[in-house]
Amino acid sequence: MSTMSRRDVFKSAGVIGTVAATGTVLAACSSQDLGEIEVNVADVPEGSGIIKDNFVVVQPEKGQFKAFSAVCPHQGCLVNQVDEEKIVCPCHTSHFSSKDGSFISGAAQQSLEEAQLTQDGDTLHVSGK
Repeated sequence: MSTMSRRDVFKSAGVIGTVAATGTVLAACSSQDLGEIEVNVADVPEGSGIIKDNFVVVQPEKGQFKAFSAVCPHQGCLVNQVDEEKIVCPCHTSHFSSKDGSFISGAAQQSLEEAQLTQDGDTLHVSGK
């Protein structure tokens, strides 16, 4: 039966602590709370969209609304442009579809996260993590 030296115990504890801390940090990054916003449906142009706080709200077709995180999955920059074709991140020119948030081109390689959207009359309620 072998015994661990005091040095081996400390090494093992250090490795376990590092792994645990790294997992906590990564979990915190992936669950960033984007908050909540309200948008009047009249403020969202048909065939395009708007950027408000941490969200992109689009109206691909009349009366159909979708919302996405405005945080680019590449390095966390906020997108700054939305038109009838695309949503653009200014940091490394990643492009996403303004219809469904899917990745088109650029450094991101991933789609924008879809946000929760509910409609109450003329008000859109948007939230996300």
